Amino acid sequence: MNKFATDYFISTYKPILRPKNDKYHIQIMKNINISNVKVIRLDQYIELALCENQSDTDGRLTASLFPGMVHFIFSISGSGKLEFIPSQYALPLVEGEYYALYNPVSEAPFELVLNKGSKTLLIQIEAKMLHSYFLPNSSELSFLHGENAKKKFYKKEIIEPSLFVPLNQLFIADSAENTLLLYQKAKVLEVMSICFGKRENPDEEACPFLRDEDNVDKIRAAKRILIAKLANPPSLKDLSKEIGLNEYNLKTGFKNIYGVPVMTWLSNYKMELARKHLMDNSTKINEIADQLGYNSASHFIESFKKKFGITPKKFQQSISS
Repeated sequence: MNKFATDYFISTYKPILRPKNDKYHIQIMKNINISNVKVIRLDQYIELALCENQSDTDGRLTASLFPGMVHFIFSISGSGKLEFIPSQYALPLVEGEYYALYNPVSEAPFELVLNKGSKTLLIQIEAKMLHSYFLPNSSELSFLHGENAKKKFYKKEIIEPSLFVPLNQLFIADSAENTLLLYQKAKVLEVMSICFGKRENPDEEACPFLRDEDNVDKIRAAKRILIAKLANPPSLKDLSKEIGLNEYNLKTGFKNIYGVPVMTWLSNYKMELARKHLMDNSTKINEIADQLGYNSASHFIESFKKKFGITPKKFQQSISS
């Protein structure tokens, strides 16, 4: 397995150890009563941790901020606090706010306290790499210029509505396995772009819808229904009734979470399944077409060629040759 592609899942009291010869790592040393923590290394410069406390009690985990890295802590929902060890100095985690932290000199262990129902995302990115993404002497990164690069930096900001889209997409990453890391990295860079980008008229309507966890759950339910009824999927009208959202919110919410319209996502999902079946080389083309709900094999062949630029038969031949 690629050492940068490893996902780390943490269970209570089981530490994640920093990989040997690895300069930086989000190191979760202890997790108490936080139901889901996932740490992902995207490359040698960027790492993220997805933290959800879906339990009925408050939870804690201990980790560390590393020197030379810029750290972003997004409180997407719920509340909590960031408590530095051993000073006991604490920063409140407030829903809809985030911190950007930079310490060029020393490592800073901390304890993250997440109240029940909280969702928090941490991003670590090497300062020099972050700096390289911007124009020289960009005012947005003044804290990394000249003598400032040797000083500590801290700021608290509001998570504007347009930020909720890529942040939630990182929790609901929906991409083919072979492109998942690329998708996640693109979303992290999108988050950075929004955090540091200046817009005269920020899109306040970008997706306040996604701030409501109930809405997000309904969109997730819509996806599950489409998968379960793949061969005979419901219409948008029927799907919206089944999940309890109006059709407009279904369409806009689905696109904001999964990046494409409902029926485009469904078509892409079918094509990915078809590709896997063809690689197995044991299922006939007309059987695949029937399983995926196509009216005819010719319709399936046309859709497959439009998606991948090759017919299913030639694709199978290329695999077996």
